[in-house]
Amino acid sequence: MIMTLLRLLAWTTIGTIAVAQSATTTRQLLDAVIARVETNYAGFVIEVASNPDRLATYRAFCATLFERAASSEPDEALALLHEYVDWFDDGHLFVKEHPRFDPAQLAALRQATPTRSIDGLAGRLRQPGRDLAPIEGLWFTPDHEIAVERVDATGVRYVATILETRSEHWRAGQEIAEFELGEDQQFHATLRLDDHSPRRLQGYLHEPWLRMPPHTWGRRYPLATSDRERLDAQDPRAPRFRSLGDDACVMHLPSLSPRYGKRLGKLVHEHRAAIAAHDLLIVDLRGNSGGSSTAARPLAPFYHGEEREPRARADAIRHVLSCPDTLAYYRQMKSGFFTPAWLRSLRHRLEKNPGKLIPFWDPPRTPKDFVPRRVSKTPAHVALLIDRVVGSAAEAFLLEARRHPRVTSFGEPTAGMIDYQNVLMVAVEAAGHRVLLGYPLIAASHQLPKHGFNRDGIPPDVAIGDEIADPIQWIRDRYR
Repeated sequence: MIMTLLRLLAWTTIGTIAVAQSATTTRQLLDAVIARVETNYAGFVIEVASNPDRLATYRAFCATLFERAASSEPDEALALLHEYVDWFDDGHLFVKEHPRFDPAQLAALRQATPTRSIDGLAGRLRQPGRDLAPIEGLWFTPDHEIAVERVDATGVRYVATILETRSEHWRAGQEIAEFELGEDQQFHATLRLDDHSPRRLQGYLHEPWLRMPPHTWGRRYPLATSDRERLDAQDPRAPRFRSLGDDACVMHLPSLSPRYGKRLGKLVHEHRAAIAAHDLLIVDLRGNSGGSSTAARPLAPFYHGEEREPRARADAIRHVLSCPDTLAYYRQMKSGFFTPAWLRSLRHRLEKNPGKLIPFWDPPRTPKDFVPRRVSKTPAHVALLIDRVVGSAAEAFLLEARRHPRVTSFGEPTAGMIDYQNVLMVAVEAAGHRVLLGYPLIAASHQLPKHGFNRDGIPPDVAIGDEIADPIQWIRDRYR
């Protein structure tokens, strides 16, 4: 009943709560998203519109979505939109719910937030011999300590209850999220934001994290020792440094969000002597889905050198598509007191070339290499540990760092979210219903899809399979 109510509230229009949604509205919203993608997404122009065979496949796919929209139920609209953007296989192209709520509705949502008794809840989950489902257990964020427990005998539905909170928006005992295990074995989450309005999100277990992009929880219990060592105790996305002994040290880097740039810089400053005293620095990028590659620059002195290999896309020229949303974005962009020449040039060329792909810089050039002010000759070896979640800015960092001779990457191929970059979020609305569409502004190369990474990810220099229980120890042993 609670999940049904939340789904209805998620499709709220101003002044009313949508008790049902017509197939016409679903079709209108689908039409609006498709039109926005075809007009603004460089990947559509480069990889679909210019390829007759792929364009025909795309049109046939859209036709099936339109047929399903004609007889869709209210809850199916968001799923259809997800299916549409997923067709492009680009993690930088996505849709999210973005409903409108007036103050009275938000007050009603806050009042209706379910509560549960938390007496003995953590103890039940920690009970020896209890068979916990993968998502069950104790979790944490910078604001909350959270318990996730199943609430039905079939193991399909789970409730997340706040045990402790440091947020003024919540109280202990309130339910912050619900999860349903789908037939695809993914968790369909309904997460309440700080204003208690619900959002439907996909939940992914990637130990020791529970991800509901853009939200991430860290696991408290049950937690393997090797995973516990990876996590900062207060913030599951924060960087963490530790020494492994005289031979090696590790910097755990689960996020490149700009909010952690200064924190990483502080960690590097505090442990600079220790890092340089080791023969091996392991940078653990597992689970890092991006942010800004500049956030990793405090590590540059430890892997840079006089020599470096050519870029993976050595002659790649970045391009941007001239379209209404992109032009509006660069028109409002601020860059200091004076508008720099590159931005004035880009605005002018976007205005003069509607519908065309143009070089980001004039004259066209490849990106400049970053060079740190100081370079440390030690450690002798830097190992980057990657997995299939590593994406976006984390991939950009990987591509840059491994150009240097002392860097070797280990693990699995990355997520493949690097061919199209710099996401812009725009609201798309139809018949009073609204979603946010995220699309990348920049094509990393004028040669795409040639030399692209989005399909298969960036492969590691040295593969590490699932049979290796402790990849960090395995890497350490390899260098001894």
